Amino acid sequence: MRTVLAISVGMALMGVSQPSLAGEIICTAEVNRTSVPQGENISLTVTAEGDVSWSADFQVPEIPGVQVFGGGTNQSVAYVNGQTMTTVAKSYFLKVDTDQDFTIGSFTISSDGKTCRTKPIAIKVTASVPNGGNAPNQIPPNVTGNRTVRPERRTSCDPS
Repeated sequence: MRTVLAISVGMALMGVSQPSLAGEIICTAEVNRTSVPQGENISLTVTAEGDVSWSADFQVPEIPGVQVFGGGTNQSVAYVNGQTMTTVAKSYFLKVDTDQDFTIGSFTISSDGKTCRTKPIAIKVTASVPNGGNAPNQIPPNVTGNRTVRPERRTSCDPS
């Protein structure tokens, strides 16, 4: 028992994560910022790791005054000390229409009969920035839901 504890503490001090317990799912949610001007966007990443299937169900909470756009999914699998660790991460873009502070509620993630929830995240809304704000924080113009819309390319020919 002391050996396991010493190894666990040593791994934690080195920043090495331990493999999850069999059947356990760990869920997290992270944003690129917790203060945003009205009319601008937040990038949100929700991650489930552990005993997670590729088809895990991510339930998005209602956020009044905020439009939620899906940005994509990243899936990976690792074998650590004989255990399989699966990670499924989904990214979202949140367009803040409200002028009121709000909370991103808990996401519920379900996989093969197991469920976990993320912690809520408080967001402070500040006055809007003139001229559309900061370009790097804008939703890419051709992102619609979970797919990217590519504009048609049109060319004209002059037969003469």
